[in-house]
Amino acid sequence: MSATNPKSCLMAGVDMLTVARWVGHSSTDMINNVYGHLRPEHTAEQMRRISFAVGWEGIKQT
Repeated sequence: MSATNPKSCLMAGVDMLTVARWVGHSSTDMINNVYGHLRPEHTAEQMRRISFAVGWEGIKQT
């Protein structure tokens, strides 16, 4: 799989573990280190989930 494919998969919302397995890695470390920056919306979504989980869902997000 070329580098374009993991990028495209991540940008389309495929999770890192799935992409890592497709390219032959046993963990997401390499994928996260190389391609993690491609999904800034991922960070926002994870923060939303964390906020909900700990009861901060009423806090205004910037």
